[in-house]
Amino acid sequence: MKVLHVLNYAWPYIDGYTARSIGLIGAQTEHLDGVEPQVAVSPFEPLAQGRDERFTTPSWGPGLQLRAARHANGAAVGTRSWERPALGLAPATAGDFRRELESVARRTGAQIVHVHHPHYIAGPALDVAATLGLPAVFELRCFNGYYDLGTGSPIRTLRGQWQNRLDLELAREASAVVTIADGLAGIMTRNGVSPERLTIVRNSVDTTRFHPGGKRDAFATRAAGSDGLRELHVGYATTFERIENLDEAVRAAAIAAPDLAGQGIRLIMSLAGTGRDLPRIRALVDELQLGDTVRLPGLVPYGEMPDFYTSLDLFLVPRGAHAVSMDTTPLKPLEALACGLPLIVTDLPAMRELLAEREDVRFTTPAASAMAEAIAGFAREPFTGRGAIAERAWPLEVQRYHEVYDKAMRSGPPRASGRRAFVRRLREGAGGLSGDLKRGVALAVEPTRRADDSARTTHLVVCGYPRSGSTLLQQMLEHGDVPVRGFQGEVEALDALDARAPDGRLVTKHPDDVLEIERIAGARRDAGGEARFVFTVRDPRDVMTSRHQAYSAERGYYVEPERFVRTTRALLAARGRSDGVTVRYEDLVEDTARVSDRIAALTHWPLASGFGDWYQRAERATRDSMTEGALGGLRRPEPGGVARWKAPEHHDRIARLVATCPMLLEAVTALGYEPDDTWADAWRDTSTRAPAASTAGSS
Repeated sequence: MKVLHVLNYAWPYIDGYTARSIGLIGAQTEHLDGVEPQVAVSPFEPLAQGRDERFTTPSWGPGLQLRAARHANGAAVGTRSWERPALGLAPATAGDFRRELESVARRTGAQIVHVHHPHYIAGPALDVAATLGLPAVFELRCFNGYYDLGTGSPIRTLRGQWQNRLDLELAREASAVVTIADGLAGIMTRNGVSPERLTIVRNSVDTTRFHPGGKRDAFATRAAGSDGLRELHVGYATTFERIENLDEAVRAAAIAAPDLAGQGIRLIMSLAGTGRDLPRIRALVDELQLGDTVRLPGLVPYGEMPDFYTSLDLFLVPRGAHAVSMDTTPLKPLEALACGLPLIVTDLPAMRELLAEREDVRFTTPAASAMAEAIAGFAREPFTGRGAIAERAWPLEVQRYHEVYDKAMRSGPPRASGRRAFVRRLREGAGGLSGDLKRGVALAVEPTRRADDSARTTHLVVCGYPRSGSTLLQQMLEHGDVPVRGFQGEVEALDALDARAPDGRLVTKHPDDVLEIERIAGARRDAGGEARFVFTVRDPRDVMTSRHQAYSAERGYYVEPERFVRTTRALLAARGRSDGVTVRYEDLVEDTARVSDRIAALTHWPLASGFGDWYQRAERATRDSMTEGALGGLRRPEPGGVARWKAPEHHDRIARLVATCPMLLEAVTALGYEPDDTWADAWRDTSTRAPAASTAGSS
């Protein structure tokens, strides 16, 4: 089952949101049988400030996610300055996101859309799922509107209530709903979310990353230093927000430090992280002259978090009794417990739910005096952490997603009602009206069509092997000196029969159109004009060892043998057609002028040699996310992609194909990349993983 996770933001941002994303996507990849997770990221601005570009895993990193955004001038187009996503007022960015996410879902073969809060991410994702007839899971880890509640500001209170309403609206619509805590589940069910569609998948820990190890001597047995003082290291790591009550933690250090010093103990409190509240906390530390007691190391890189935990004697969670922290369970205490630390935490309902059964946790009130007394109590009577946290390890907890996805599949696509249903109908109607207006304008400004105008339309159909330069050729044609009518991304030729091409030049690109050649040719004649075909090919060994940057690396090689066999048969059958030419990828990147000349001869279009200044035009154009992924970013043609199949990383793949896919050998010879199949002899001994591959026909 292919599950498309849709996130607000992902790598390289680090906070509680991404920490859970890292854990659950990694656990699904490794431990959830039958589930193939992939990641798409929204174009909206991230809410996190912390970044860690060095932290990657086999399922988390820059090559493992696709930003579902329009691309222009080499960058993704994000939120417009006038939009207010939190209030649901971001029509331009949401529209871009919706179109791009639909393309991503179609081309990754998603079977379930799994979208994570907030509402302005979930809304477009549920719309896409409904359009494609896919079930959609909405994972609501907290209500962002609760950050505004309890502030005392009437305006912020209304804003928070509105945000929560938007989240709940989508939770009622989704095929299945996930949350992380009993308190959050209670809020949902009291507001109309069906308990039958709701599952709690609690925050959990990767215990292969977070575990006891490398700890210093226990505080209880530690010898005093040369100055006669033992050091007590207390710490916390978080995003610096007012809900974290960090000012009271600093004041607790100010109260506890003198008392502990009288007992021969030096208190060192480390508050790690970054965020909006950091300047205020730094100013408070300076005001109280606690520079030697309270340390603010900033963001600890995620890969170094286990070392941060194990450098401490005690983990303090000072969260205050704010609306958002009453029901939302944090993740950091679980990581600290997994590393063997004892905890002191504030006595909130979410903390009781998360930690009440633990013997290595003590509760206190959020007041500075109470936390200071708890720290002093630990110094007098230290208690140790168990380290054991198997019941909250991801390999176990992630299994609950089987239940979630079963519920979603049984429920079917999301069903909007009320305001959401009205807005969706309005948007669909506006889309149709926009199309009608565009057609009306085109008819008004174009010259009157002559009776034989449609007969002069030449429809150039680019098709053939996937990963053979069709996207690059599409860019060259659409941005060359000669005007042509094209489309963003891939469009099947049969879906473009009614498209107007005022200059008589129409281009579509879809690799699988090679399977429909006769049907396309006949349909184009019936619709008016003629079809011409460009069959893109590439060394079949490169095709079969190619990956696509717009897809998760967990997908592996992009072209499956079954698709390769179907496409090869169609390509070989099409050789010699008078209405088509074969374009080799190797020529496209090494001799572009030859390619343009051959297409000009086929279509009778006045193409400039090498497609003219196409690259300058393409640099200024807006591209969809899938095109950007196929190109790996816009760049000039270069021969670096030729004969990549010879790299050692592909040896096993080639050996298996030689043994199991006879069509590979036939295609390599038939397309002129080798004179015969003797090149494969060295690969037939599967114990040989690095044969000296032939170079014949590689240019």
